[in-house]
Order: sequence, then structure tokens, then C-alpha cells
Amino acid sequence: MKVLGINFSHDASFSIIENNEIVFYQEEAMLSGIKKDHNINYLWNEIKNSKFNTIIFSQAKIDNINAVHYKKYIVDKCNKYNISYDEITHNLDHHLQHAACAYFNSGFDKAHCLIMDGSGTEFYYKNKKIGHEIESIFKFNKKIELKWKVCMGKDKTYTKNIHAIQSISPALLFKFAAKCIGSNEPGAVMGMSSYEKESTADTLTEPVFYNNNNLFKVNQSFLWSIHEGHIDKFKFAKSIQEQSKNIVLKRIEKLKKYNLCLSGGFFQNCQINNDILSVHKNVFVDPLAHDGGTSLGLALLVAFKNNIKVKPYKNLYLGVKPLYPENIKQNTSVDEVAKLLKENNIVGIFQGRQEAGPRALGNRSILFNPMNPNAKEIVNIFKKREWYRPFAGTVLHEHAHDWFDLNGKKETPYMSYAIKVKKSVAGITHVDKSCRVQTLKKEQNKNFYELIYSFYKLSGIPILLNTSLNMSGKPLIGTFEQAVDMFNNSSLKYLYFPDIQFLLKK
Repeated sequence: MKVLGINFSHDASFSIIENNEIVFYQEEAMLSGIKKDHNINYLWNEIKNSKFNTIIFSQAKIDNINAVHYKKYIVDKCNKYNISYDEITHNLDHHLQHAACAYFNSGFDKAHCLIMDGSGTEFYYKNKKIGHEIESIFKFNKKIELKWKVCMGKDKTYTKNIHAIQSISPALLFKFAAKCIGSNEPGAVMGMSSYEKESTADTLTEPVFYNNNNLFKVNQSFLWSIHEGHIDKFKFAKSIQEQSKNIVLKRIEKLKKYNLCLSGGFFQNCQINNDILSVHKNVFVDPLAHDGGTSLGLALLVAFKNNIKVKPYKNLYLGVKPLYPENIKQNTSVDEVAKLLKENNIVGIFQGRQEAGPRALGNRSILFNPMNPNAKEIVNIFKKREWYRPFAGTVLHEHAHDWFDLNGKKETPYMSYAIKVKKSVAGITHVDKSCRVQTLKKEQNKNFYELIYSFYKLSGIPILLNTSLNMSGKPLIGTFEQAVDMFNNSSLKYLYFPDIQFLLKK
């Protein structure tokens, strides 16, 4: 059986399952160059002349009426690109798609899935719309059961497990808060929150959320206080980070005895993920927790319905494979590139299939010497990001536990957690002594592993600073042409293509 899942929300994406394997995942943004692109134009060309048993699609605010228009659009594109199919269908449950993407890749036989995001599809109780979903808990075993639902609507409790509240979600609060501190990235709130001790403003007296029978509503006067100048940005960010964490910890109190999967955009917050890991060890954080991952969730739901047990992905290198010009000649070695890094040069790396999701995992990355005490300032200036935002690190798997406290995890290959740093690594250690870490085995990414190993031989440090190959406001680079264009239009001096052992130099 061959299934195509299509997400038409922001981070529009395609996912393909063939027989019992995930064979393809790609977001449109990395091909179009438009961050969080919700249109699909380039992806159709990647699947032309294909045959699918099922094409299933969705969008975060979809209903049966506008699904008709999406279906017509798909039919037109399939005709244009010679794509055949047995059926086209859709799914209306946005949070269930997130949950499926997490659970079926977790490796757990059974689990509970907690989903938190900005807002999903309209939820119906007894055929009546009660609001857009913002929190859900599903139980996965031999069947799927809804155990908890909170929607954004008029205040009302329908059952002990189904509620509506007149409030934005914690996830949407981060997006709003980012604007308040002068950023476009919700993750900037997390980064700034760690600097609260440097703040000189008075202690906050107002809560971020009001708790009414475990339903948490945003305190609007707190939001206005940042505009009125009553609190500074550091305390504002810290309060949101800490009190949002407390909501999540409250939610999982009764789930400690179960395997736990986390998805939805909220769980891109790697600090909170690590806080959860401190109290609940059997956790899987979906690395595709953003809306892009719902295309894979859709395809996995079709497989589940047809009693097909799909193998969890072994890595996230599932996207488009680059095409290189035929006339390029080898001009470098891994040791030369490692030497450039040791000499404190910023080096881009572009190779292999596109990483799935928002994290750069060594195929579309910018690399730097992690021991340079000014690394954060140097790379933030290069990428034109806010000064306070930290950077991740990639460490050779066999050295990971020497340098980082993995909080009970054997590995963290998808950069899901901000974990404590055990030894001094100045360039990637945040002000709170944490770092978002990718552990790397050779079989996961041979070229990237060998580069870090070569750097280790020169420096004694089995780690590289690793951030996404893009500039602020742009998505991860997708194609060879985009990579060269970024090189030509930025201050990047070195761009390494290990597939063809080629180094672009200025």
C-alpha cells in the first residue's frame, strides 16, 4: 500500500508511506524559500508520475465544506503531474494527526499522547461546535481513545473531560509574547527567559494564567503590563516560560505511570521538554511537533486503519535529495574543513536528503567552534538574530554522557531537549548552563560524524556548534541552488558539500 499525506496548514508538507515504511517527508518552505509556506507548488514536481492507493489531506481549520475545494485542487494537480490514485480523502481532527505522528514513531506499544498547540480544528460535542481545540490527550493501544479536550470558545464544561475556555492557548501566548519582546520567533521567549536574574525590574505580582478547576486562562492584564512598561522583557519572558511549564507538569501528573508522547507546536520548547523528562522518563517528544508533521500523522492513520504496522523512522533525513552540477571537481577533504572550524571559521554544510522538521541535523547546517567564548555573538551577528538566543550542539554519541547530562536518555538524536552541560563548552552553553543537544552515531550520518571526529582529533572536543543553514526570517535551505545563493549573498566564507568533497570559498 502506498499513501500520500498532505498538510495544507503553515509548514505545508508531503509525507509518503510505502508498504510499511516512511519513505519521504518534505516541507514546501524549504523548496519555495518562504518560511512557514502554506501553499504547495514545488512539491508536486517531486512526486510526478506516481501512483497512490490513498491520498489524504487536511488543514488546521478545515471543515467538510472547504475540503471540497482542497480536493478539487489536488485532483487538478494530479492530472497535471500524472499522479494516479484509488481514493482521495480528508481528516478533520488536527490534534489526532499530531498524536499519530508522535505515537507511531515512538516505539511504544501503548501510550498516552498530550497535544498542545495554537489551535486546531473545530471540535464538536453532540453535533455542536464548541471551539477550536488547544489541548488534547489521546490513549493509543489497540484503538484510539480521546481522554481530554480543551477548546478555545465560550466558557463551558461539557463533561469532566471536555471543556471550552475563553482564552488563547499557552502555545499562542508564546507567539504573542515574541512580538512583545521584538522578535518573530516564539523560541526567542524561551531564550530570553533564562536571563531573568539580570533583570532589575520589580518582582511580578500578577499571574500569567488564572487556574479554574485545572483550566488555565491567560490573564489579559498581564499582557498589557509589558506594553505599559510595568515589567521588563526578561521577567515577562521568564514568567511565561515558568508558568507554562507548570501547566504542562500539572497535565501529566496523572500520566506518570504511562508511556507519554508529546506533540503540537508547544513542544518545540526544548527547556520545558527537559523539565518534563525530569519527572517522567518514558517520554517521546515528536521532532515533527509543528504542523508540518501532520502530513505524516495523516498517512500513519491510513496505515493504522488498514492494519499496517509502519516502522518508526530511524532518522529524519527523509526529504529531497540534491542535484549537483556535473562539472564540479573535488577540491577539499574532511580534515581541511575540520581545520577551518578549529580556526574559528563559520562553515556551512550541505549534503544528502533534507532533514524533516525545523531542526538542522547536519545535512543543512551552519557549524562553528563550540569552545570559542564569543561563538554566540559571532554566529548571531552572522545570522542577524537576537543577541540573547543560544545555539545547539552536536556531540559524538560515545562522548555524549561525558559532556552532557542526558537526564536519563541514552541519546537525543533530534535536538528535543535543552539539557545541562557537565563540562565547559563556552560557545553553546546558555546562561542557565543548558544546551539543546543532538547526539550522533556514525550510522545516522556518516559524513557529519566524520567531520566532528576530525575536529575532535584536532581539538580534543567531540562537539560542534550546529545551527540551521539559513538567515533570520528564512526557512532551512532546501536545494543546491539556494545554498549557493545564500553563500553569494551573505558573509559566509566557506560552504562544504561532503557528498562531492567540494568546498566553496571566498
